[in-house]
Amino acid sequence: ADAVDGGVARSAGRAHVMTLHGFVGGSRRGRFYEWLQIQAARRADAVVAVSQPIVDRLARQGIERNVHLLQNAVAPNPQALSRDAAREALGLPVQGTLIGWVGRVSHEKG
Repeated sequence: ADAVDGGVARSAGRAHVMTLHGFVGGSRRGRFYEWLQIQAARRADAVVAVSQPIVDRLARQGIERNVHLLQNAVAPNPQALSRDAAREALGLPVQGTLIGWVGRVSHEKG
């Protein structure tokens, strides 16, 4: 989206602010998409990275202008609570349906 729509935002006089959540490499297609993201980051008005490794990767690519680190709000907990204990700690009923959302949690995000 940043590679395609960043130019649209700029041509309309709008800022192009993009977020980078990680690079996973892998297939030829994945590496191509990473390359596109890097090119878009070169032209963006601001880049928000969610971890220091992403900031470092951008710096290695010569992208340091307008890069902002906004780390994930929750650090991994190796001693995660059980379902019932988590509900109790949050003051939620043990039974019943709850709806939540978690993005892709992966190593490169820090």
